[in-house]
Amino acid sequence: MRRFNFSVSVNDEDVTDGIIDIDQSIIDIALNPKWKNVFFDLDDAEKIAAHIAWIICHQKEKLSSYEGFLGIDDKLVKVIEYPYFDYKYVASEVLR
Repeated sequence: MRRFNFSVSVNDEDVTDGIIDIDQSIIDIALNPKWKNVFFDLDDAEKIAAHIAWIICHQKEKLSSYEGFLGIDDKLVKVIEYPYFDYKYVASEVLR
């Protein structure tokens, strides 16, 4: 497993961070030119780690159920430190 720090930014400002472990086999899949032509053109292991962290932490998806990684063993990726998210959406009607 390779370990990566990742950060979550809002308006180009880092607001939280985390740590993720990813097996080299997952990185190899995402760096394969055939995979990149169909799914995402991720250039290096760091961009792959950031994308996978987004899938797991923000989208709250298992990697094995996400496009491009269907059927992989979810044990090949592990979030060691989850970023802290405390989103609250509040709406108010705009009167015209």
